[in-house]
Amino acid sequence: PTLWEDVVKTIATTNVTWSNTRSMIERLVAHLGDPFPLNPALRAFPTPAQVAAADPERFAAEIRMGYRNAYVQGLAQEIVSGTRDLEALQRANLSAAELKKELKSIKGVGDYAAHTLLMLMGHYGELAIDSELRSFVTARYFPDATPTPQEMATIYAAWAEWKYLAY
Repeated sequence: PTLWEDVVKTIATTNVTWSNTRSMIERLVAHLGDPFPLNPALRAFPTPAQVAAADPERFAAEIRMGYRNAYVQGLAQEIVSGTRDLEALQRANLSAAELKKELKSIKGVGDYAAHTLLMLMGHYGELAIDSELRSFVTARYFPDATPTPQEMATIYAAWAEWKYLAY
């Protein structure tokens, strides 16, 4: 996988259930990905060029990513036009804070998505506060209450740059 694929899949996880995320990605691959020559039933994750070239109305009707449609197609267009180079970002020698700033400059990437992507890029100092983390922390540490995001983060604070791995 590429950072392009990771960003798109992470955007697809925001504000939806896991089954909805899977459905969005399955439709994206089925409609825009190239078939595998030895088994045309299998398809590759679409390239930025394939996503950028898709008609926005068709994309909305067939891929059905909701408000994420514009984010995914916009990112693809930025990559194709050369205004954004995700692979160079992945190779860049930037601090986690600098990478987070760059990731958050992508429309559709907020703190949750940036922290998830940082983890995928080998930076573990931030936690992606989502329903899975909330469920785990509540069951493990707060069985009689609903923790705030700050309370959840405090549990892993001592792990500093390794928080995500500790979780």
